[in-house]
Amino acid sequence: QATSGSKPKAEAEGLTVISHLDGKRLITVTANTVEGVTTPVAANADIAKAGRSVEDKYPKYKIAFGGQNRDTEESLDSLFRAFIVAILIIYMILSSLFRSLLQPFVVLMAVPFALTGVFLAFLGHGEPLSFLAFMGIIGLSGVVVNDSLIYMEFYNARRREGQSIREACVNAGIARFRAILLTTVTTV
Repeated sequence: QATSGSKPKAEAEGLTVISHLDGKRLITVTANTVEGVTTPVAANADIAKAGRSVEDKYPKYKIAFGGQNRDTEESLDSLFRAFIVAILIIYMILSSLFRSLLQPFVVLMAVPFALTGVFLAFLGHGEPLSFLAFMGIIGLSGVVVNDSLIYMEFYNARRREGQSIREACVNAGIARFRAILLTTVTTV
C-alpha cells in the first residue's frame, strides 16, 4: 500500500523455502551426468576445481559435495580403515604361525609392491580409483599375502634343512614358482 508522499512497493516472488545445514544457509545444486560424455567423478573434479576460485574470492562461502560423491567418500574411508585392520590381523596371525615378528613383516612387504603396480596401471589407463577398484585391491592383497606365505613356508623348511639364506631363497623361488602361479591364477 502507498501512503501519502511515498512510492508504492513493487511485488516480487520470494523464496518458498530457505534451507539450512548446520545452522548455515544452504543452496543445493543437483545435476545428472550423461553417460559417454562425462562421469560423476570427472564432473565433481571439474566443479571442485572451479569451486576453489569461488571460495578464494568469497571466503565466507563453502562448497561441499553430497549425494553419490559423499556416499563414495564415506565408503572409501570405511574400506580403508577395514583394510588397515585386516593387515594388522593378518600380521598377528602370521606372527603366531611363524613364531617370529620379522617374517610376517617380510610377507606383508609384498603388498606395497602389488599396490604400486595397481596404481601405475590405473594411471597408465587414465582411470580413476573407485570403490570397486579398492575392493579389487583388497582382494589382490589377499592373493599377494597368500603367495608370499607359500614362499616363506618353503623358505623356512629349506633353512631348517641347513641351507644358507641365499640358497633357501633361490630354492624356494624355483620350487614354489608353479604353486604360487597356480594359486594366483585360480584366485583371479
